[in-house]
Amino acid sequence: MQAFHFSLLLHLVAFGILSSVIVGGWVLNTQYFRATDFGAKLQVLRQLRPFGLLSPLCIALLLLSGIGNMLLGGKGYTLFSDLWLTAKIVTFLAVAAIGVFSGIRSKQRTRLTEQMTVGKAPHGTAEALKSLDNQQRWFLIIQTLLILIILTLSVSKPHA
Repeated sequence: MQAFHFSLLLHLVAFGILSSVIVGGWVLNTQYFRATDFGAKLQVLRQLRPFGLLSPLCIALLLLSGIGNMLLGGKGYTLFSDLWLTAKIVTFLAVAAIGVFSGIRSKQRTRLTEQMTVGKAPHGTAEALKSLDNQQRWFLIIQTLLILIILTLSVSKPHA
């Protein structure tokens, strides 16, 4: 197998895993909001943890294999040769940055849910938890839109 084919295969596998992580995140987040007690919510949050850990790995693999595809593909692309490619790279970096922010917030949400579960939550925890839940909803929406933008840029390669 040539290096380009390996890089392309790695890129497609990483995108498939990232898509699965996003869909799984949506499903588990829906389960979180359907849960009626904090014990069930905490269990769902613990199930979400591997998804949060796998996502940055997928983004890194996509960036590295995408750069490998550019260099090995024979099309003469460089990192900033085309506007669509630059937009795609910047969007990937935005997804990564938002993912880091969301990971920090998700950890806070899990900690607050644990406190609510054992009944030792300080005053204002319920409001803070609602705020973090709302942020997580927006994160999922924004992440999905950014990934769809990346997919659109990859498929269409607009001339600009």
